[in-house]
Amino acid sequence: MAVDAVAARAEASDRREAAREAAQQYFQGRADARRDQRVEEAKKSLAVRPTPAERAIEAPPRRRGSTQLVDILA
Repeated sequence: MAVDAVAARAEASDRREAAREAAQQYFQGRADARRDQRVEEAKKSLAVRPTPAERAIEAPPRRRGSTQLVDILA
């Protein structure tokens, strides 16, 4: 009888461990899928965004020699 109880406990422990392992694999797979999706979205976002060289062409040139004075008391 004691042997049956020990065997039943061992079986239950094995089932719990197998369920834990299956859950871990499931959640790891979901996390990997979410990460892959975020990476793909980031790649698409970067492809649409203009490069620094393209942004420099569009931006007005900055004046280097003269500084602007701002009247803080006005």
